[in-house]
Amino acid sequence: MKKHLTSILLLLLPAVLIIYAPQAVRGASAGLVLWFNQVLPVLFPFALILQLIMSVNALSGISCLTGPIMQKCLHLSPACSFCLLAGFLCGFPMGTAVSVQALENGLISRKEAQLLSGVCNHASPMFFGGYILDQILPDHPLHSCLILIFYASPFLWFLLRCFFLHHPPASVRDRAVAKNTRPSAPLPFRTILLNASELMLKIGVCMMIFSILQAIIGSLPFVPASLSAVLALFLEITSGSAAVRLLPLQLCLKTSLIMGGTAFGGLCIAFQSFALLRTQKLSCVQYLADKSAVGMITAALVWILYQIV
Repeated sequence: MKKHLTSILLLLLPAVLIIYAPQAVRGASAGLVLWFNQVLPVLFPFALILQLIMSVNALSGISCLTGPIMQKCLHLSPACSFCLLAGFLCGFPMGTAVSVQALENGLISRKEAQLLSGVCNHASPMFFGGYILDQILPDHPLHSCLILIFYASPFLWFLLRCFFLHHPPASVRDRAVAKNTRPSAPLPFRTILLNASELMLKIGVCMMIFSILQAIIGSLPFVPASLSAVLALFLEITSGSAAVRLLPLQLCLKTSLIMGGTAFGGLCIAFQSFALLRTQKLSCVQYLADKSAVGMITAALVWILYQIV
């Protein structure tokens, strides 16, 4: 039955693209332009640098600075600190990429990689400040509070999830890490360049697909404009947040939706992360649960902020 349903859905896709050909072309063009102008120039240098760091085993030296705090306070591997730092600085989907790479290199455990893949896969300060705050929520009276909430929410969920992680004794974990992290020959630069380019290509394809889906949903006559905007935010946050901004809603509700949707990342980011998670057989369902929790915490805190102020 499952095979028949899959076959029927696959056969319907060309029909949908033919019926909504103008919307599909506009959506594909918009997605590729957005990827080329906004995502590629920002993420590709970070992806290349992170591949170099992971390749030459410089991660151990960087983790020595903040690793002891992570190890003593939260009983996590020292490399978790670098994954958090890289994820928050580089933005989607580099948090998941670094966590998966650290697991592959034996620097963190599988449970730690599962936790970090969702928590530290967050919007970068460049995207949040330069796009969300500057273009979507310009001249907002609570900018400082929004920044604090946006980056405190994943840490709140991170601390909460740490209490549910089962950590092996430190000596056992340290022996396991030491066994799996023996120095190895650095990868050739050509391989590093190809890995970073492959990641960028996957991101571009996902953005194009979800832009097509947004364009088709937006053209459906039976879908209200408000629902279409919220669905757009749920699918892809860049164009979705711009659509929600134009809705005739109260400022507190619009801000909560935009902040929560940005913290969630949208299904476009989720599908980019799924391709990385499957390489190490990590749970995509748990990833969605973590990102949904972070998004709901962010939206709730913004709503509470407006009620207080």
